[in-house]
Amino acid sequence: MNKFSGNKFLLYAISVLLFVLFQILNFEPKKNFILKIQANKDDISSIDDIRKIKLSSIKFIDTINFPSSKYLTHLKHGPIGFDKNYFLDFRGKFNTLEKGEYEIKITSDDGYKLFIDDKIISQHIKDRPANSFDEIEIELDQGFHDFFMTYFQGYGNAALEVMYRKKGDKNFRHLGKDSKLIKFSPFT
Repeated sequence: MNKFSGNKFLLYAISVLLFVLFQILNFEPKKNFILKIQANKDDISSIDDIRKIKLSSIKFIDTINFPSSKYLTHLKHGPIGFDKNYFLDFRGKFNTLEKGEYEIKITSDDGYKLFIDDKIISQHIKDRPANSFDEIEIELDQGFHDFFMTYFQGYGNAALEVMYRKKGDKNFRHLGKDSKLIKFSPFT
């Protein structure tokens, strides 16, 4: 390799590195879900408890991916800001490109209710540890679908992960990550 081609390679490598660095520094995850966070005045023991909100905030997030820990923390967006007695409401929209059977897996500590197109799909009303999960099979038509999920955390450890796959596929994806058959509609 001559000196000129070496310099070209070095220039190319530096430009690729700068591009990647720029992408990392300016990275903003997709806004697939509106997340409403509500701290409750009273202790919560059920998803159906009456809400007496003392503080509220709204965030946009890309996936519903809060692994089990002492404080509910999203891998990209950080902690939600409360350690106990709060509700989370998620709203979003997705497009199913092919009609068929889909599987949804929900890990939660504590309870939740999941709605698709305003129909309750799954729920766990009371407190439970994160080593518990629900698997649901649902028939989805081709086209756009509304998503709503409400979750509560009473006390102790917290977790909420929602994953999906086409029935028969090998791997689950976190809800909010596009697949070849489901595309999420980001808020702008």
